[in-house]
Amino acid sequence: MYKANELGEVKKELLEDPDLFFEMERKFNLFSLRTGNDIPLWDIFRSEVWNFIIYKEDIKSKAAVVADGKVKVLYKTAKRFAGLFKILKRRNYFFFGVSRFVNSSNQYYDPYLESIRSVIGSDFLLYETVLNKKNYKEAGVFDVSSYLQKLLKPFYLRKALKDLDQNSVEQIKHALYTTYGYEVVGGDVLRNIFFKFKVHYLFYKSIFSLNRFKAVFLHQNGFQKGLIYAAQKSNIPVFEFQHADVIEFNVVWHYGTLPNDLSDIIFPDAFLTYSDFWSLHNNIPAECVEIGTAIHNIDNVEVKSNSIAIISTKEHEDELNGLTLRLAALNADILFQYKLHPAQYHAIQEYIDLFSGYTNVEVVSVDKTISDLIKTTQSFIVIYSSVIFELLQAKKQVYIYERQNSWFFRKFYGLANVNLFNSAEKFYDQYVNNVSVENNSEPKLDFYKPLKLEKVESLLVQYNAKQ
Repeated sequence: MYKANELGEVKKELLEDPDLFFEMERKFNLFSLRTGNDIPLWDIFRSEVWNFIIYKEDIKSKAAVVADGKVKVLYKTAKRFAGLFKILKRRNYFFFGVSRFVNSSNQYYDPYLESIRSVIGSDFLLYETVLNKKNYKEAGVFDVSSYLQKLLKPFYLRKALKDLDQNSVEQIKHALYTTYGYEVVGGDVLRNIFFKFKVHYLFYKSIFSLNRFKAVFLHQNGFQKGLIYAAQKSNIPVFEFQHADVIEFNVVWHYGTLPNDLSDIIFPDAFLTYSDFWSLHNNIPAECVEIGTAIHNIDNVEVKSNSIAIISTKEHEDELNGLTLRLAALNADILFQYKLHPAQYHAIQEYIDLFSGYTNVEVVSVDKTISDLIKTTQSFIVIYSSVIFELLQAKKQVYIYERQNSWFFRKFYGLANVNLFNSAEKFYDQYVNNVSVENNSEPKLDFYKPLKLEKVESLLVQYNAKQ
C-alpha cells in the first residue's frame, strides 16, 4: 500500500532530495570520520547540515528571541544555575523535557512525561528545555546549556576544537560542494556545531557522574547528540520517544544506508515508536519498540463543518499567511482557523494583527490543540507537517499547498483524502467537490496506535538487567 512506485512518487530533480544526501555520505565515506578522541564526527553534523540544505539556514536550532533587560537576564541565569543543585538528589530517571503543551490550568507540561508517569512515578529529574513560561505543571531543572556555551567560549573554544581535525572539516566541505555545487556550510559553522556538542557532552557527563540514573528519556528539541553520547559513555541506556514523522526527509532518525559500524553514529539504545509502521519503512539504528501514543488522535473522527484549519509552522508562515489572506477574501462564508505551531506562540499578536481585516479568520494558539481541531473540523490545509499523518488516520480531507517542502510527502500522494493545490482558486474547486465525500469505505491507517505502558515497563526491566 505504501510503496513509492504505487503512490506516484515525483521525479527526483531537486537538490533537496535526501537520496542525493545519502549518496554523498556513502561516496565520501563521511561516517568514518573521527575526532582525535575517537568521537564519531559526521553524525554530529549531518542533521544540522541537512537543515542548511533544505532551509538555507539552520532554522530548527534557532530559539525565539526574548527581550529582557540585563538585570532580569542576570537574575534568571543565577536562578537557573542555582537550580542545578536538584541534580544531587538521588533519582532513577533523567527526563529531557519539552513542556510546550498547556493544560486547562494554564500550566505548561510535557505530554510524553505525562504518558509514562504511572510507570516512573515521581522518581525522575525533569531537565526542562522550554524556558521563560510563567507556570509549569512540573518543577524541574531549567536548561543552562546556552549560558554555558557563552560562558565557556572565550577560554574553552580553542581547547575543544583541538579535538577536531581540520582535514575532516575540509573533507566534509569538499563533499558538500562537490555534491551541491555551492558552499552549504562554512568551516566556522561546523566548528560551532562541534563546540556546542562538546559543551553538551561535558555538561551532561558531569550530571551523570553526580547522579547514577537507571535510564534517560528524551524526545528531540533540537539535536541531542551530546546528551546521548554522554549517557552512553556513562553506561546509562537512552530511550527516545518518536517526536514527529520518520520519513526519508527527516534525517535526524532516518539513515539512507546504515553504516557498517554502528559505532560511527550516536543514537539512542531504544526508539519508542507510535506504531511499527515507522520502523518498518525506515533505517533506524536502534531497537525500535512500538509503545503507541496517548498524545495523538488514533480514531476516525468525521464531522460536518464549515470551517477549514490551516496548519502553520515558522518555516511556512510567509507562504501560508499570503494564502490565508487570499482565501479569506475569496470565501467570506468560510471560517479559516489559522493554527500556530508552538514556535509561533510568542508572536500571536502579530498574526492577529495581520488577519484583523477579516472576520472569517481565527488565530488559534494554545487554546486549541490539533486533537481539538480534529473533533470540530473536517478540512485542513498544510504545506508539510507530521500532523498530516494524524489527520489522515482521522479520515480528514488534507489539502497540501504545493510550496517549499510540500513534496516531502511525495511517497504518500496516492493515499485517500490527500489533495494537492497550488492557488487559492484551485483550492476552492477541490474543497467544494470533497465536502460531501464519505470515507467510511477506506481502510484504517495505522500511523498511530494506543499507548501500551507495559512495553515501557518491560523495556526498563530489560535494560536494567544489563547494568
